[in-house]
Amino acid sequence: MKYRAVIFDLYGTLVDELRYPYRQEVKYQRMMSEVATTLGVRIDEFKQAWFDPSRRKIEGELRPMSANLAYLCDEVDVEVSTEQLERAVAVRLEHIRRALRPRDGVLEALSGLRDAGVKTGLVSSCNSDTSDLWSSTPFAALLDASILSCEVGMRKPDPGIYRLACERLTVEPQECLFVGDGGSNELTGASNVGMDAVCIRAPDDTISGDREDWRGVRISSVAEVFDQLE
Repeated sequence: MKYRAVIFDLYGTLVDELRYPYRQEVKYQRMMSEVATTLGVRIDEFKQAWFDPSRRKIEGELRPMSANLAYLCDEVDVEVSTEQLERAVAVRLEHIRRALRPRDGVLEALSGLRDAGVKTGLVSSCNSDTSDLWSSTPFAALLDASILSCEVGMRKPDPGIYRLACERLTVEPQECLFVGDGGSNELTGASNVGMDAVCIRAPDDTISGDREDWRGVRISSVAEVFDQLE
């Protein structure tokens, strides 16, 4: 095998991206509106506060999700009750739980990599709701190392988060293939630490959004990773 390990992104790779393609955006905006209404926050203010480029959510300073939402309400000067927070968290968690459904063929591919003696890892920039649900997903048992930004205090493309994945997998970056949809400049980040990187985009996912325009190898499904191993 050309690589000892394959490290995956999560959203847009093993599961659908939260906001692309359009059908995902519709579900996402519906969830955001429901959370804002539950908290008694104007939707425009809620979105502005939620998408604040602050690192605190992704890097785990605001955990659990109730603390995240309480901080947001404080930022927009809205008093919120414990009951409102609990209901809003439940809405958010249910959305993420559904979003964490594996794409077709993903679980089979992960099992196949393990059977072939290739280690598998995950590096994801995500909020605490993903972390809260992670142990209940089928990925937790199939991946040899799962690095979630909100748990380790780093996010892509910080070189440290890739190196931590390698450390936990006991491999060198040069022995790894990184697979992701290009969000957070993750492909360039992986390349910068010495990994080979592949961009994955589902056939119906043609929106670039804030994802990097990758000029290297591109695939359309996780099953195609096997073609890159030899």
